[in-house]
Amino acid sequence: MKPVGQILKPYEKKLRKRFNTPVELEDIHNLEFLRLPLPLLNAILFLHGFTKRQIKMLLFIARFSIGCRRSTAYLRRCDFKEIGIDPSDITSELKRLQDSNFIGWNPSKDTVWITRKLLGNSPTKPSKKVGEILTRNLVKHQHPVGNLPTSTRRKQHCKKEKPNR
Repeated sequence: MKPVGQILKPYEKKLRKRFNTPVELEDIHNLEFLRLPLPLLNAILFLHGFTKRQIKMLLFIARFSIGCRRSTAYLRRCDFKEIGIDPSDITSELKRLQDSNFIGWNPSKDTVWITRKLLGNSPTKPSKKVGEILTRNLVKHQHPVGNLPTSTRRKQHCKKEKPNR
C-alpha cells in the first residue's frame, strides 16, 4: 500500500493552484456578513493608539453588540478568553478602553457597548494615501492583476517614500 503523500503527489500542484486563486464574486455574495459601521472600522484601522489586544476586544464587543443588532453586548470577563486575552489583563484593558471613552462597561450587569465616540464622526481622517488606495480598489480594472504584463505589474508596486525631515 502507498503512503498518502505518494497518492496525493500528482494532485498537489493542482490543489495548491486552486487555493491560491482569488475567490469568485458569486462565492463572496453567498458568504454571511457582519455589518460594521464604517466609522468604527476606520477608527480601528487608522487610529494609532490601539494595541492589538484592544483591537481584538473592540471587534469582539462589536460582534456581539452591533453584530446581533443590539446596542449592548452581554459579555462576562471570562468570555474574552475566547479571543486569547489573558484573564489577568481583561479588566485593565476594559478600563483603559472605558477611560478613553471608546466603550461603556457595566461590570455588575456584564454589559459592554461601543460608545458614540467611535460610532459618530470618525475620530481620525484617513490620509491622502488611504484615499488613493480606496480609489484604486473601487475602479473597475480592465485586466485581472494576474494577466497584466510583467512591466505593468512592476509599476503597480508602491514607490519608496522619502522620510520626512
